[in-house]
Amino acid sequence: VLVDKKPKRYIENQFSGRTGPNKTVVFTSKKNLLGQLVKVKIIKSTAWTLYGELIE
Repeated sequence: VLVDKKPKRYIENQFSGRTGPNKTVVFTSKKNLLGQLVKVKIIKSTAWTLYGELIE
């Protein structure tokens, strides 16, 4: 996942990014990961958004 921003509905330590097929993924991290590629395990999905946990 390429981390590109903090979501509009800001929750502390929450980030969002995009997968290769351009799906939005939301996850939390204590580190500032903007602009980095990270691995995220998907734990929940909706019609438009994937939610996951950062794999460190």
